[in-house]
Amino acid sequence: ASSLFVDRIGLTGGGKKAITKRRVLAAFVTVFAVLVSVIDRIDARNLSLFAVFFGVFAGAIVGVQRALNGQINSFSKKSFATSQLNFITGFSFLTFLLILRSLFTDHSIMNLTSGPWWMFLGGSIGVFYIAFSAVAVQYVAVLEFPLLSVGGMLIGSLLLDVFVPTEGTQISPYLITGIFLTYLGVIANGQSRFSRK
Repeated sequence: ASSLFVDRIGLTGGGKKAITKRRVLAAFVTVFAVLVSVIDRIDARNLSLFAVFFGVFAGAIVGVQRALNGQINSFSKKSFATSQLNFITGFSFLTFLLILRSLFTDHSIMNLTSGPWWMFLGGSIGVFYIAFSAVAVQYVAVLEFPLLSVGGMLIGSLLLDVFVPTEGTQISPYLITGIFLTYLGVIANGQSRFSRK
């Protein structure tokens, strides 16, 4: 929802985009699609409303972050400038928290060595993700990017479940339905764009 307002005020630098009925519908369809895709994995007994609230809050401010990253990319003319700024900030903050955790709890930094080597690839992939998103939001708008991104994540989840399944993994019809609904939201938003031309 925050992406609609970010696009409305033109925070990305790519121009203002009106809040239309189709764009609102696209946003709601995509949120519903995500809910459908995980509905069979939700356990009400372990569901934390506190975690849900912060998840929604984090998602709301991500739209603003993507728009600001787009502004940085627009002025710097270098897509990796946003990645550099984000990761320097993130690395500094997380290192500080990690040191505090090691000093005041029984959790050691060395515990990181007990995990598989490939878990550290997430940070490297994140560099490219932020760089690409900073470029993309200038052309496809802040709302359209997460619509496409969520669809890509759901397809990626499906491919992982098919080709690299973990123990007990089952291909859920809810996940497949969620993917179709997500791209229905993308199509609805795309129709909104074409109808304005």
